[in-house]
Amino acid sequence: QHYFIQSNLRMRCKLKKSLFIGLVLTLMFCTLLLLHHEKEYRISRGVTADMRSEVLQTYTVPNESSLIAPDMRPEVLQTDFVPNESSETAADEIGGCSAVKSIEHNGAQIQVSMLVETLNFKSDHGGRDKSSFPNLEPLPSTEHLKVYLVPHSHCDPGWLETYMEYYERTVRGILTNLYSFAIAHTDFKYIYAEVSFFSLWWDEQTETVKEGMRLLAKQGRFEFVQGGWVQPDESSTHYFALINQMMDGHDWLKHNFPEALPKSGWAIDPFGLSPMMGYINKLFGLKAMHIQRVHYAVKNHLAATRNLDFHWRQAWDDAGTTDILTHLAPFFGYNSKYTCGPDPDVCSQYDFRILKNPRWFKPHRLLARTTPSNVKERSLKILDQWRKKAALHTTNTVFIEVGDDFMYEHKGVLPEVYQNYKVNHARITQLYAHLHSTFYMLKT
Repeated sequence: QHYFIQSNLRMRCKLKKSLFIGLVLTLMFCTLLLLHHEKEYRISRGVTADMRSEVLQTYTVPNESSLIAPDMRPEVLQTDFVPNESSETAADEIGGCSAVKSIEHNGAQIQVSMLVETLNFKSDHGGRDKSSFPNLEPLPSTEHLKVYLVPHSHCDPGWLETYMEYYERTVRGILTNLYSFAIAHTDFKYIYAEVSFFSLWWDEQTETVKEGMRLLAKQGRFEFVQGGWVQPDESSTHYFALINQMMDGHDWLKHNFPEALPKSGWAIDPFGLSPMMGYINKLFGLKAMHIQRVHYAVKNHLAATRNLDFHWRQAWDDAGTTDILTHLAPFFGYNSKYTCGPDPDVCSQYDFRILKNPRWFKPHRLLARTTPSNVKERSLKILDQWRKKAALHTTNTVFIEVGDDFMYEHKGVLPEVYQNYKVNHARITQLYAHLHSTFYMLKT
């Protein structure tokens, strides 16, 4: 028994000694690791500082505006800029858009890294439920206005549900509803972006439906935008992944639905926009981009100076070969509450899908169907928002997204939206027939 106790004590001492040695070695290893990372951080910080001083992300923008005094504008580089292709050529490649043809360039360049140094990111710039431009004057009623309403449904392959749960529960119905409605209404056009979902739907369709889709694409009544496998995050995504998902999407379209190969980029929901994506889009043959998620301070400045439409150029490009025509949406979101104009309280009154499916949003107290008794008041109110939005651009053309996350999943929503806009359109045309106003009903 005495021998057993002594042996047990010796084992405890050895165990404690081993633990102590292990702890010391662990601390030494951690110290060396921290020193290594500190060295890498200092090197990285030095390289980043050198890059920041030498490489500046550049935008080329349309002519400066007189909306704000010259001394209030940010410092810009007045270097010569000759686009690698004329605006008329770009317009023809995109489809003859007159807004593109009317944009002129004076060589002004905005360097984003310089611009952000001049902005106050802590001030109130508007947002979800507040107008960014409460005192904005609308485009004069004497000027011809072109309105493009663009139905879309933003379908995340990964968000609150799994990829297949989303498809089974909502996306299959969305794509079927949009297709059936377009076949029945020859003045209806729509766009779609995510090939991953569309490929599932396509594989379930008969040859008759596939031929119908091909006909819609040939007629310009259906358009694929972006054409990636998904609509990717950009701010922290490696460019290998960005390229691979674009290759997957475009390769699928090329082999299954070549009539719908996209011409335009579409990035309405990535939180943080990478300049690399503009370069990738150019390499994949896209001619223009529509983007959304930019900080309010930057948006409001570009809107106030009427620079929401620009050529996006890579930082290392001195010749303009990477330029891609880009349109930045001026307001908070991409659904009707934020797309018809600067006042979300007014635009909410025209979010007609809530009449059939108040899934996520509480209906506005003034939301109502447009009828013969209220059509004059309601048409003039939304026309005022459209004209105010047009005042933020250098052209008389406004782009109005009519959609949201997983919109049009319920069959009754699309007819509700369509009919109410048709009634407003008819009244606006009647009131302003002498101005030859143009309204493109649900058109890309």
